[in-house]
Amino acid sequence: MANNRTPRFPPSPPPEPAPSSHILRTGEMPEIFFQYLNRYIYIWMQNGQGFWMFPTNVDDEKLSGYIWNGGWIPDSINWRGIESFY
Repeated sequence: MANNRTPRFPPSPPPEPAPSSHILRTGEMPEIFFQYLNRYIYIWMQNGQGFWMFPTNVDDEKLSGYIWNGGWIPDSINWRGIESFY
């Protein structure tokens, strides 16, 4: 189920401020992330952690791309741990 889009590096820092409301729940469908590749999304994890991500790839287990931590850091997360995103 890997995506074949060309990954991009985030062109700028994420929008400010971080959103305060959850818009979309992920459920059990990694396909929902395909339309958000190479875009800024704010993710809330099931453990309560929230952060900006610029996803560049999604597969059966992970959402990969860049996570904002004062700068963009390449990383991946298990998409099953995502509570919701904006």
